[in-house]
Amino acid sequence: MNFSSNTAPLPLKNITRPPPFPTESLPPVVRDFIKFTAETAQVYPDMVASAVLAALSVCLQGKAKIRFSPFWAEELNLYVLITAPPGERKSAVFSAVTTPIHNYVTEYNEKHLIDVQSYRNNKKLLEVKLNKAIDKGSDMNEICSIQEELNLLRPVKEMKLITTDVTAEALASIMYDNNGNMGILSPEGGVFDVISGMYSNNVTNLNIFLSGYDGEPVKIDRKSGSVMLAHPLLTFGICAQPQVLNNVISNPNFIGKGLAQRFLFCLPDSLIGQRKLIQDSPKNSHTIPQNYEKLIRRLLEMPLNKDTCLELTCAAADNLERFSDKIEAQMADNGALAEYREFFGKLAGKTLRIAGLLHL
Repeated sequence: MNFSSNTAPLPLKNITRPPPFPTESLPPVVRDFIKFTAETAQVYPDMVASAVLAALSVCLQGKAKIRFSPFWAEELNLYVLITAPPGERKSAVFSAVTTPIHNYVTEYNEKHLIDVQSYRNNKKLLEVKLNKAIDKGSDMNEICSIQEELNLLRPVKEMKLITTDVTAEALASIMYDNNGNMGILSPEGGVFDVISGMYSNNVTNLNIFLSGYDGEPVKIDRKSGSVMLAHPLLTFGICAQPQVLNNVISNPNFIGKGLAQRFLFCLPDSLIGQRKLIQDSPKNSHTIPQNYEKLIRRLLEMPLNKDTCLELTCAAADNLERFSDKIEAQMADNGALAEYREFFGKLAGKTLRIAGLLHL
């Protein structure tokens, strides 16, 4: 629809407000943490719950799949975009949700610092030794022996679970060093500017961001060589201002190649005008965050296993089938969702992923 410069868009009529976020359906530790954080930050639970789902995705991606049938299984990673205007305490919520992950990574890297340094030093020494042997024209058996020793050196890398604004090439390198997994979690939306080509003359390389949703193999070419990821899995958890959402859903590359359609969007209502300063500590103000942190640590310590499958009970499969049929009918020609098929066509799969996260 075209508007003249003097014509404002007409507001939509008869808007139906969505139901409250179903926090009571969540596992107890997650439910209590969401309610606690929403109360202390004075935001609606929607914002906290969506951020928590992204955090669970970082913890559990690559550790199982969830299967509806022999022909359809979903990974457990999510792409989540939360949008709210400035002053809505997005950063406070984001920090509360992600701090346990950062703490775990920091402690792990401190504990394994010597192992990481030893690997780097041994690798460097062997590379120098190999180059000297080649330059001196040493016996080929000696050169092969050094090369074999270098090949057998077991990589020990720093753990990195979360990054922020990152190019496709840099992301592929980070994921290669972290078993093919990574989370892009940020209280800002700058990563979408980077993906759009901010540092690459507006050339958009979406391959890793598309393949990272379903774990499809991807090869990224760099100046220093190529990186091949056999099973990349990526999580997005972005808290940003509404303009970021507008940019994402209006970007022709994001829409045309299916990146925007992979996202779950949260646009929480505002409590501004009703917020209260919290003086006294809420009930269980220590145990609730502690229990959440223990949960995050337990999930992070689960081993990677892309072959593990969570199976649905018959009742769960029937529920998902009914839900999927309902959405499918509304996507038919002249249906309520006909104009948004690209988004709602992935809804059943996203629902399955969320079920898998909450089950674990």
